Amino acid sequence: MGAARLVPAGPARYNSGVLTCAAILGLSAGWLVAGLSAAALPVVIHLWARRRGVVRMFPAARFVRRAMASRMKRRRLRDGVLLALRAGALAALALAFARPRLEGASLSGAGVGDSVVILLDASASMRRAESGVALFDAAKERCLSMLRGLSPGRDRAAVILVRADPEPILPRLSENFDELVRAVEASSATLERGDANAALIEAGALLADETDPARRVVVVFSDGQATQWRGVAERSRPDAARRFVLVGNGLEAGNVALGEVTCSPASPVVGRPARLSARVRNFSDGARASLVCFTSSGRGIGEALVMVPPWSEANATLDAALDAAGPTSIGAAVSADEFGFDDRGSVEVVVRDAPRYALVPCERDGEEGLSAASFLRAALRASSGAWPASLDVEDATEAALARFSAVAVTDAARLSGARIASLRAFAARGGTVLLFGGKAGLSPEPPGGSVWPMSLEPSASSGAVTIRRAVEDSPAIEDNVFADLLRAWDGVELPSHARTTLLPGAVALLESEDGPMLARRRVGGGAVVMFSAELSPARSEITRAPIFPALVHAMLEGEARRSAGVDARTTGVDPAESDFRLLTDSERAAFETGVAAKGGVIAAARGASVPPVELWPWVMVGALVLLAAEGWLRAPAMVGGGTK
Repeated sequence: MGAARLVPAGPARYNSGVLTCAAILGLSAGWLVAGLSAAALPVVIHLWARRRGVVRMFPAARFVRRAMASRMKRRRLRDGVLLALRAGALAALALAFARPRLEGASLSGAGVGDSVVILLDASASMRRAESGVALFDAAKERCLSMLRGLSPGRDRAAVILVRADPEPILPRLSENFDELVRAVEASSATLERGDANAALIEAGALLADETDPARRVVVVFSDGQATQWRGVAERSRPDAARRFVLVGNGLEAGNVALGEVTCSPASPVVGRPARLSARVRNFSDGARASLVCFTSSGRGIGEALVMVPPWSEANATLDAALDAAGPTSIGAAVSADEFGFDDRGSVEVVVRDAPRYALVPCERDGEEGLSAASFLRAALRASSGAWPASLDVEDATEAALARFSAVAVTDAARLSGARIASLRAFAARGGTVLLFGGKAGLSPEPPGGSVWPMSLEPSASSGAVTIRRAVEDSPAIEDNVFADLLRAWDGVELPSHARTTLLPGAVALLESEDGPMLARRRVGGGAVVMFSAELSPARSEITRAPIFPALVHAMLEGEARRSAGVDARTTGVDPAESDFRLLTDSERAAFETGVAAKGGVIAAARGASVPPVELWPWVMVGALVLLAAEGWLRAPAMVGGGTK
């Protein structure tokens, strides 16, 4: 057909789909409609002329109809049974995954008219999970089941959460079971070790107003951790029936825990090696290789691998240099296991900038190589790792001292009033001043009584003197490396020194028969430490002794730690809560039977200790049986093709 051109009839415009299709095919709209109508005519004639079958009844046909009707009834019955079996199998599988179990009958309630105290273990070990269920949640359900089984007007109850400070939910035995249920539902396990002994004492106090001993009942829902419950039976009330109900499967679980985390020195210096240590405890029957990861303010700084023998502990150490000054949290984490709440720890330290020391020598006699200043300079270098700056007495102004963190002065009795004022201002801004003074050149009065912690006077004694004691109860040496060093000085003989008197506001650190030898005084944000002993090598052997550099370092380090305000704390779980060894059957029996109550209540208490029966294996077997029956019913139809 040629490419005909569509010419609209009249002024009307056709925009319909039929018109567009006709224009494409080269047809007119009228012929298109006529063709479609003609194509439908044979279909209409076919439907109108279709022959319909004639129904004729044959005598034997009624038997076929009866057989078909009987077979359809059997099929419908079989299909209903198959549907029920399939639905039952699916429901049983879902129920098996919920892990149902059958509780003992005696757990639904106590005896007739009982006064019941329930101890719900809320210690850290109850956070462990078994089969996907936390032990504390399982204990809560059993506690709630017992509470709901009690009867108001007949029974009374109290609930004590066994934690570090066990207290009853309500102050006395009560019939307000609804409030007890709400409180138990809202409770949660802690990260503490429970005080089982205190909880049993509290239970005895609650039961004191019950006049009939046969009605006193104490029920414990716990995982039976031996480190918490061993020995408490002997210290509990003897006149109450007791039940110890274990939750969980009763299997002992091994565990690795992280103990104390330390940093040495306690206040490290930027860029200098510090030894980080974490104590790893192995609570299992086999040796464990544990990888400990150390962090500084959340950033990893290294790892250490340690092998820990069974039921023992070992230290994992790492030498690392910290690169940022200021408060820093040193963290450690051990390889995670099932009980992960004791796998991390931390210690708070203050990282200090590298110290800058200055030395102000005031002695006038002796050669430089044999002077006290040379020995003191070597001691300061051993402490800081760098040689101290030397300042003349006249150059030790307030502005010059501002660049340093500590200043050491020999023969401090020779200082003028202006230099003493400069040292006072330096200490007030947070610096440390070390003053060393002997008998030479002493004035009878302290210079203005301003900054010195002791007054020095000429001593009439001669020869060696003996240190009587280190002042161990002094707050200035508590938790300080200075303490051990001072104790090591007890009984050591030193050259004679000045008679000293402690000034108000100062603390004595070391004493002899002539008074304090070492004293400290707080000045503003810093401190002044004074050592009254002869340092001149010509008259004393103290500067040549190996203990002298250690003494200088201890004085400087102690003041640096105090000024930094180091508050070392380790976070983590009580190590005893990481030990999952359980009470033995005999220990639980001793807890339950060592009572003076009547036999009926004791029998009920023993019945409560029967562990629950796990039902999910039997439910799983039932689901498999249903699936097997469904397959057996389908087999005849599949094999015979459904012809029988």
